[in-house]
Amino acid sequence: GNVRELQNTIERAMILAQGSKLDLESLLASNPVPARTSEPPVEKPQTVVTRDEWKRLEKEIIENALRRSNHKIFGESGAASIMKMNPTTLLSRMKALGLKSRDR
Repeated sequence: GNVRELQNTIERAMILAQGSKLDLESLLASNPVPARTSEPPVEKPQTVVTRDEWKRLEKEIIENALRRSNHKIFGESGAASIMKMNPTTLLSRMKALGLKSRDR
């Protein structure tokens, strides 16, 4: 990722360059390097849920998406699109959770 970013920055600078030389100062001014901190990242609290709780939450989330999509699964306004997942994956999860599809 960093190499691609550097490559893009240099290519952009070459396109925008006036004359035959690249001006490193103006290149750095237009693409500042983020400052690094020595502080460790803040760790988020970890929540543990049981398998039953996980299934209940997943079922609730799917039911909410189905309501929002008027029980449509496929297409742009379908529940799968709302959940940003493949429709066949959603159907599989619904089957595993005992949810019925009205879309087929």
